[in-house]
Amino acid sequence: MRKLLASVLLLSFGAFANEAIIVSKEADFSSNFTPSMSATESNYLTLESNVYQLYEAAGTILLSGYLYVPQGAEVVIDLNGVSIGRQLNGSIKNGTIFVVEGKLTIQDNSEKATGCILGGKESAPLGASAVLVKKGGSLTLAGGTLQGNDEDKSPAALNVYGSFEMRGGTVTGDSYGVRADSGSTVTVSGGAIQGNKTNGLFADKGSNVSISGGEFSGNIYFVNAFEDINISGNPKFIDNSTLVLNDDKKINVVGALHDDAVINIFSANPLTDDQPKKAISGRSQYIVGGLDTIGIIKYNDLNEGETYQLYAYDKTLMIKKEYPAIRFAKKEGKSIVIVDGDYYGKVNSVAAQSVDSAILERKFTVTGDGAYSTIQLPFDVEVDSLIGVKNVYNFAGIEETDGKFKVILKNVKEEPKCGKRACIKAYKSYILEMGSTELKFRGSVQIEKTPQAYYVTDTIGDWVITAPDRYYEWSSDDYAVGAYGFNARTSDEISSVGKFVKLGAGAWMPPFRASIFNLKAMQQPGGITKPVPVLPESLDVVIVSSIGGNEETTTIGRIDTRTGTFSMERDFDIKGRKLNGAPKARGAYYGKKVLKK
Repeated sequence: MRKLLASVLLLSFGAFANEAIIVSKEADFSSNFTPSMSATESNYLTLESNVYQLYEAAGTILLSGYLYVPQGAEVVIDLNGVSIGRQLNGSIKNGTIFVVEGKLTIQDNSEKATGCILGGKESAPLGASAVLVKKGGSLTLAGGTLQGNDEDKSPAALNVYGSFEMRGGTVTGDSYGVRADSGSTVTVSGGAIQGNKTNGLFADKGSNVSISGGEFSGNIYFVNAFEDINISGNPKFIDNSTLVLNDDKKINVVGALHDDAVINIFSANPLTDDQPKKAISGRSQYIVGGLDTIGIIKYNDLNEGETYQLYAYDKTLMIKKEYPAIRFAKKEGKSIVIVDGDYYGKVNSVAAQSVDSAILERKFTVTGDGAYSTIQLPFDVEVDSLIGVKNVYNFAGIEETDGKFKVILKNVKEEPKCGKRACIKAYKSYILEMGSTELKFRGSVQIEKTPQAYYVTDTIGDWVITAPDRYYEWSSDDYAVGAYGFNARTSDEISSVGKFVKLGAGAWMPPFRASIFNLKAMQQPGGITKPVPVLPESLDVVIVSSIGGNEETTTIGRIDTRTGTFSMERDFDIKGRKLNGAPKARGAYYGKKVLKK
């Protein structure tokens, strides 16, 4: 009996004839039968490249051995609403239904799609009860059900050492649904993995698992990940403990997440008040727009029974509890202030108070020109109490000479602000030259009350040196007119770090960062009617240094706001002439203004 398979017309199977082999019993498989040489092992039938369609009135087809797909063979099984099982009373080695070293596709073209692979009683420790995909083999599940036997000695309905693509169908009924072993590749774009005893999908170390669809439910751990997981599309991780991340493994968002995606995550390391966030991925390629404000993705910590939203920051997916930018905690009886240097929202108001220590949650770049970063803090701190900093520079003016704008910086060590000691003042903006990726503080600090308009710190003519009081993202070029930000991270547009760049649509800036704005340009956002001042595409940074108390030299760094490049060049005298050696002149000038005699 043979008839035409509709699916053969839809899919490209060049190795197959146009007609499927109809199977109502084991003998109908065109195969080579190999009897077992041992009572503890199994017979098997070697399948050739063909499309096999089960006869719709066959009920359950019972096998005396497993079906083997050898290397080079391409086999399609259309369950057609019929089940395949084994004639086994107990566990046996190779007791599974399919062993795959070639290519196998399982589908079900029946109206109700009730076809099922009924897992055998597999005794091998890492075997599978329904399908075992060996190294080099591949399985595509387009429809039907893979059902395990729920025996401890056969921990998975499907065990994968090769590759597995799940487009549809269901995997259910075993201790594990799918076990992705080391070296395997598993992709899930549809179907359901549900109703397994412990794990729906187990991603072992060294596996490569990508999920862009499908539903995961009805297991203790729906996805148990000991390796990073790639997600995109619209997967449905429905219940609280759906996706379990072990050993600090991460979710990598590798494509657009659709609005109907549902993701619940459980982490072995729960969030706490002093550690209220963690990155899910440091290498995400895409984050759906608005993810920082809508909660299509949830984090659930079973230890605390709370659910937290995830948000996107700098293309990194983050778990967060609700927490303020400046928060206070107790540790071993000591008071701590924790300042989030990468905060995603509005900075909270704080009252003046003293704490035993301070922590800044921020990673700095210290390679090349990226050693320069801007900062603002809610407390005074002496420069000598900073750990990880080489130099601290204060904004000393913005001047125009011969049509060029220059930002003047001075080392705060040369201008003590706290009595006789140099210090950083609360709610003022500075540039740091970092020697470490972390900035730490010695001793106690005094938190200053948040000023009502603290984000405007220095006004110099038509220019403002400021740090915003919240996370800003500019939606249009109009609102970013005259704005210059210091880039501390790479982006799609700017490949270097630690640079000032001219802001435009799509630019973003966290609080506690210094930026420069032109007041005349800023006052006309969204429908400009007045002439806007001609603003440069680049600013020169002039660091005025002192030798023996005399201001004699400068170091000029070109801040190119078009390209984002910022290179600290050779020494210049105040007239802009390059110096070949150590400067010797006692007097130095900047334009026509005498800086120091």
